[in-house]
Amino acid sequence: MSTERPRPSLGLVKNEALSYLRLGLLAPAAGRLPANETSTAKLGVLFVPGVGANGSQFLSLRRTLEPQVRWFDSFEYSSFTDLRRTAQRLKAHLGQTASRCERLVVVGHSLGGFLLQLALSAEDAPDHVAGFASICAPLHGTWRSRLAPHPGLRALRPDSELLADIGRRRHRLSRLEDRLLTIGARHDQFIEPHTSAFLDGAETLELSDVAHAGSLFDDRVHQAVARLVERAAR
Repeated sequence: MSTERPRPSLGLVKNEALSYLRLGLLAPAAGRLPANETSTAKLGVLFVPGVGANGSQFLSLRRTLEPQVRWFDSFEYSSFTDLRRTAQRLKAHLGQTASRCERLVVVGHSLGGFLLQLALSAEDAPDHVAGFASICAPLHGTWRSRLAPHPGLRALRPDSELLADIGRRRHRLSRLEDRLLTIGARHDQFIEPHTSAFLDGAETLELSDVAHAGSLFDDRVHQAVARLVERAAR
């Protein structure tokens, strides 16, 4: 897997700009994605959005998964709250979903994927989580966080104490075996290096022609997550 990052093409830049426009158009339509089934489901999917976003950013992916999944939810949070505290809230929310679905697949984009890694690597992580897909998330941190306006986000530096702590706990994700998917974009403008989006031992998908926001609308991403959901269902 190459770590070189050549200059993005004009087509990729246009695609990324249009992706942000689509996200802006989606946002007023729906915030938190409600569950669409009242009884307990065998399989559910929970989405965790990125900085300043909400569950509406996953509407396109949700449509791809609807033939397989009957229960959806999303976790909303403030991007300017301490990351450890937010991960604790997320872990508690994951635990509450056990009464709604027997098995849960979690999908996080950007900071959402990082928060899921933090929650799932805890010693008491909910054991009904059967799959984890991370999309363009700084799983090993990102040097771009040094420019973040909030000190909580600057904790995403690869040399921070928080990242060192996660490194010591990350082995706990191995319980997911082949139900761990990490997706990254070569021209991701927020993840530096872009290989920070990948985990050793996980299935990986590297995108070279879309970037951070464009990954949410990419069919290859949707199909990779759909295959993960299928494996989790088994």
